[in-house]
Amino acid sequence: MNTVMQKTILAGLIPLACATALDADIATQPSPEPAVVEAIDTTLFGIESPLFKQGVHLYREALAAYMAGRYLEAIHGFEQVLRLDPLHEECYTLLNRAQEKLGIRKVRKPVGQDTAAALVSRQQELYKAGMEHYARGEFHKARDRWQHLHDLNADYPLLQSYIAKVDAEIAEMSRARAGRERADRLFEKASNLSMRDRVREALPLLDSARALCPAHESAAALASRIRKTTAQAQDQGLQRGMVLFENGAYRKALTAWEKALRLDTTNARLAGHVREAKAQLKEIEKLYRSEAERRYAQGNLRAAIDEYRRLADISPHDSAATRRLAELQEEYAGSVESAYDSAVALFEREAWTEAAHLLDAVLRLDPSHAPAREYLEKSQTHLASAKTRERIAGLESQARTAEQEGRWHEAAASWQDVLALDSSYTTARDRLAFCRDKARARKTDLAIQDMFRQSVALYQQGKVRKARTLWDGILAKDPGNQMVRQMMERIQAETNAQMSRAEKYASRKDWSAAVTAYQRVLKLDPGNAAAGKGLASARAAAQNDAARKERAVDPDKVTVLFNRGLDLYMQKKLDAALVEWNKVLELDPDNQRAKTYIRNLKKKLERLKQL
Repeated sequence: MNTVMQKTILAGLIPLACATALDADIATQPSPEPAVVEAIDTTLFGIESPLFKQGVHLYREALAAYMAGRYLEAIHGFEQVLRLDPLHEECYTLLNRAQEKLGIRKVRKPVGQDTAAALVSRQQELYKAGMEHYARGEFHKARDRWQHLHDLNADYPLLQSYIAKVDAEIAEMSRARAGRERADRLFEKASNLSMRDRVREALPLLDSARALCPAHESAAALASRIRKTTAQAQDQGLQRGMVLFENGAYRKALTAWEKALRLDTTNARLAGHVREAKAQLKEIEKLYRSEAERRYAQGNLRAAIDEYRRLADISPHDSAATRRLAELQEEYAGSVESAYDSAVALFEREAWTEAAHLLDAVLRLDPSHAPAREYLEKSQTHLASAKTRERIAGLESQARTAEQEGRWHEAAASWQDVLALDSSYTTARDRLAFCRDKARARKTDLAIQDMFRQSVALYQQGKVRKARTLWDGILAKDPGNQMVRQMMERIQAETNAQMSRAEKYASRKDWSAAVTAYQRVLKLDPGNAAAGKGLASARAAAQNDAARKERAVDPDKVTVLFNRGLDLYMQKKLDAALVEWNKVLELDPDNQRAKTYIRNLKKKLERLKQL
């Protein structure tokens, strides 16, 4: 770098450093060298050279001497600086002030070709430095160089367009930085929400952060991880709910599905499962409510309260059930002494477990009931051991859980185990009977459905008798079965209609149609005595009509048959003769002559057999 250019650079940079000192003039304070040094350092922008460093050093020493009142030393220093940088305005100012203090004439700034050349060199250096900073992306430094150049020469070629361009870059950087900062704040908030499992609130914030800063990798990664985790959690919740639902744990299944659905409310499959679980819970609520009221009607107030508690467990928002439970509990509270008396009676019968349960209930209602507490302690002492009590409690819990989930066989097995440990526990005996009834009812329902399907198939095949046998079997198990009764009512209506037709045909002496109608009646109702009698009468009447018609066609046929029988008799063909005379009776049942011959012939045949 040539001497003129170095001087020019020094002339542009050092004035900024002394701006603070010019306002102070001659002060009595110590040298403000640290402030001056800091001001100079902020204007260096990475430009360094031996000449530049020498000028800075000389200026610092001269300025320190000036501030300390050593004016001759300061004048000497300022003159050395001006030899390096003839354009140093502040240096001229301070030099003149120092000379005034000593009464020396002022120094004039040099003018001429050297000054102009130095200015041109300084402008070129500022332009080049600005381009270098711009190429490296140091837009603020580039603008500072070009603005300095603009201050020296406002007409410098293309300078305004360069400044405008770098201003646009700086503005874009500011916008990007602001977007990044806002995206960072959104990301931080979303991260905090995610750590508190509030992912539904976190995802929109992450999407907004990515919209503000598409290159925000952390936001993209967290959003992807949340969506993946959400999908996995929903799938796990779906599968867990299905297992619980299949095992009859409908409330737990509903809770699992609702929790999974809250992660993504658009999941149609989960929404369907939630609806199904709610419908099933309504059926269970109806069952518990019915059982509670049945127990209450039987006078078993505690059992009714237990049923309503189970109902409250699976439907905590059922206000009607909650009110009813409160009513029963209030009623039960009024019967504490009655419960205590019952517990004492159980204790005296050595029903320790039942007595302990009842006494515990009394104490829950009235903790200050000292006699109940005393009897409870005695009952617990009489129980076999703490292990047995724990085992009974565990089995009872299993049994009640199985009941709530509709697993009646398992519940019955658990109650049976409880009774094996304490055979006097009447609640366990009652629950065992109830669960067995429920299990049998479920098994019976399945068997009845299968029998009914078979009976319908048999009926459609025309096998009414077999179908009726199955229906009778169904009614024996379920006397009020509406499906069977509807089928039987339909068959009875058809039977009555066919019977009416048969009787109408018989009244008209249309024996053929009557026989057909009576046969249809007997096919629908094989045990119908009236139809059987009517069928026999219709058939006999039809035969008589046929016989009469036959005689009316050939009136001599009876005589011919009778005479043929006589001929055969004379030929000692007795069996053949008997056949012919029977034919006579078929045509003329009132023929006395034929009857007499047949009677005598049969007697003769009997005598011959005896020989």
